[in-house]
Amino acid sequence: MRKEIRGSRICNYDDTGQRVDGENRWLWTFVSKEATLFLTRKNRGKKVVVEVLGEDCDGVSGQGFYPSYDCAPGHKQKCWSHLIVGARKLVEKKQPPPESFEFYEGLLQIFKDAKEAVRRLEMEEEESRVYADFVERREQFITQEGIWKHRKVKTFAKKRAFKYQQELFTFILVSGMEPTNNVAERALRPRVRQRKIWGCFRTEEGVKNADVVMSTLETMKKQGKGWFIHGNEYVLHKLSQKGE
Repeated sequence: MRKEIRGSRICNYDDTGQRVDGENRWLWTFVSKEATLFLTRKNRGKKVVVEVLGEDCDGVSGQGFYPSYDCAPGHKQKCWSHLIVGARKLVEKKQPPPESFEFYEGLLQIFKDAKEAVRRLEMEEEESRVYADFVERREQFITQEGIWKHRKVKTFAKKRAFKYQQELFTFILVSGMEPTNNVAERALRPRVRQRKIWGCFRTEEGVKNADVVMSTLETMKKQGKGWFIHGNEYVLHKLSQKGE
């Protein structure tokens, strides 16, 4: 599974917290077209990404805005869902900044227009032009002098929309790349539900076994393989190798 993911042009990854024998751990998921891999690690940084994708990764990764992801290898597509939701939270505050709604609506419109532009693309030459146009449009929107005055709006714009301007429109350049990281978040949901039911794992061996089983099940589901059919084929193959 790791080999398949490492060789994929597009991969999405995400993480969530979990407890193992009373200690904090991070559950990672890496999702490609043909495989889903779960790993539980003590680390939440670049080290885990390198472990799976390799130091010389030149593919494209869908990811959130956690700062440690910034140093990970390969090209990146930051999650537009996280960006839009963050802007919407400014609007939903008890006392929202005066310009927060205009800021939120502006970002949302840029996102909608970018997705529509991708649907209209026909030639590779156009992709670079459209990408450059949207990077410039977003930069002009964020840096409008005198428009964004409230501290919270300015801070959000600087840390999210402006800092990652080159990595918000990678999906225009790479066919098949999603502008959000929803695929990785959906992959984590079953494990999050399980965590709420049983609380935590008691041993390192237990969590490793859970990672292996979930990785196998989700990967076989992606490949359209039945667990019992292909599982029995594997067992029979191993028995025949042993002469049993």
